Amino acid sequence: MAGQLGLYTCETCPTDCSVQQAPDFSINNCVDAIELFLSEISSIYFTGVDEEDCTEPIAKPTDWTSASDWTDVLDNEADDKIRFINVIGDMPEPEQQETILSGGRKKIGNKTYTINGDLDEFNATNYTAMRKLQCGFTGFFWFQTRGGKLFGGPKGFKAIVTKAFSPHERGENVYQKISIQIQWESKCAPDMIASRIVSGTC
Repeated sequence: MAGQLGLYTCETCPTDCSVQQAPDFSINNCVDAIELFLSEISSIYFTGVDEEDCTEPIAKPTDWTSASDWTDVLDNEADDKIRFINVIGDMPEPEQQETILSGGRKKIGNKTYTINGDLDEFNATNYTAMRKLQCGFTGFFWFQTRGGKLFGGPKGFKAIVTKAFSPHERGENVYQKISIQIQWESKCAPDMIASRIVSGTC
């Protein structure tokens, strides 16, 4: 696995053979009260790793739930800021490490998470950025869905760009794009909040 450990905190799991308590759920019996959210990944945010502390990003919002803090830290050119790209993306079911022990017991290890994103703004700047990502960029990431959810936590999750390429496909109405794949390992999925990032409008 070429990914990095996500470096975020998961829910507390038992460390002995004690009986686990079932988690809480929130279920509405009234159909009209059920909220539905679009799952497609629409934006990816990322920054480099701090040279003095490899467990910290170069930049992060002071409060990741604050719209103004995100506005202050997003910039696609400044070295000490967070980059952002709009994509058509997905995160399929993670691959899970399992070890079978004596007596038919099963030990669950880390999960490998993968994000696939297609950037359709194909220009010279973005093509050069793609070529740099092909070095195997390691950084801290967040992602947002079309349903308005933001994932990653206060400082994002540490991951590696495992693929960055621009396929040349056949067809009359097939346009150039840049495809990016990001991977990391963790025992659990990253934190989630309702996004406070304000998207630009024309």
